[in-house]
Amino acid sequence: MSVTTPRDATRPQPAHRRARRLATPSTAARGFTLVEVLVAILLLSVGLLGVAGLQISGLRYQQGAYMRGQATSLLYDMADRMRINPQGVGASSYNAITINTTTSGWQSSLPADPDCAANNCTPANQAALDTRQWGLALGQLPRAVGTVTRTGLIFTLTITWQDLDSNAEAPANQTASLNVQINNP
Repeated sequence: MSVTTPRDATRPQPAHRRARRLATPSTAARGFTLVEVLVAILLLSVGLLGVAGLQISGLRYQQGAYMRGQATSLLYDMADRMRINPQGVGASSYNAITINTTTSGWQSSLPADPDCAANNCTPANQAALDTRQWGLALGQLPRAVGTVTRTGLIFTLTITWQDLDSNAEAPANQTASLNVQINNP
């Protein structure tokens, strides 16, 4: 049995016809459909929303870390003020301090400024100035309450403030404490 082939099948095709046949897309691969483009846009937008959510969470947690750092710094600031004024510690000027920034007009409850820059201050005046300056610095924290209590030679300094990085509906309070031993002079 002999096989016959059409005449054109055995003859080589000219180069321009082969190129045109290769450049013509087949019916299976003609580009992206509208559905594929919409799915790609949907996936991209979900990914971008996830990245934006992570960014917002990171900023919120950074703010909370900043507040914790400020509270710790204020605790050590007051402890240093007390160490510098041992006579004020001995006179019990630092024994029971409470500063509550959550109430209206809380600055008026601070001790008056003894103006130690112009006048010679007694240890009690220096303690009043320290309390005033510490109280004004506590105003940097949201709804802060600062306390200093004494048990023997141990002073407990505590700062409580409203946490803004909480995911709860009602913001939670954070507390930082420092125990310091200061000997009487």
